[in-house]
Amino acid sequence: MNILAAPSYQRAAKKRSAKELTEINTVIADLPGIIGQPHTHSGCGIRRLRPSVFECRVGLKLRGLFTLESGQG
Repeated sequence: MNILAAPSYQRAAKKRSAKELTEINTVIADLPGIIGQPHTHSGCGIRRLRPSVFECRVGLKLRGLFTLESGQG
C-alpha cells in the first residue's frame, strides 16, 4: 500500500498541534494493516463515503479522507 499526502493535507497539517499530528500519523501508519478487516478497523471508524473514498476517525472532531486503488480493500 502506498500512502501519499496531498498538498492540501500538508497545508492543513501546519495548523495542527504536535499531539494531533502524532495521532494522525499513528492512524495513517495503521491503515495498511487494518483495511479489509472490519473487526480490526471498527475503532478507527472507517466508513465508505463513495465507491473509492473513505473516512477514518482520528479524534472526536478530526476525520481523515483516503482513497483505495483498484484491488485494495
